[in-house]
Amino acid sequence: MKYHIKSIKAETLSKVLQPQDESQDLQRTHKAETIADLFPGYSSTGRHRIFVNENLTAVRRSLIEAANKRRKDGSLSSVWSLDGKVYVKSTPEGSPIRILTEQDLNDI
Repeated sequence: MKYHIKSIKAETLSKVLQPQDESQDLQRTHKAETIADLFPGYSSTGRHRIFVNENLTAVRRSLIEAANKRRKDGSLSSVWSLDGKVYVKSTPEGSPIRILTEQDLNDI
């Protein structure tokens, strides 16, 4: 069975995830949240994952695409973007490396 999940804008998701007051913030630090806690109609079987996609510039999107090709070839362990910046890891235990250009990818 294939599930289709609609995209949620990051600003909407952040409103859902932010505590309403300090007491709720304290409670949240002691409670493990599940996706079903945030979205009651959503199954909590653990088979579903949520991805938040960033709107990247064309240059950074091409860096992600090139890095993902290398990840699929096995030369990189993981690829992600955070706050518009592209990061890779060459091994699961390795430190994240920020990628600014294609040359940075070639140097790894």
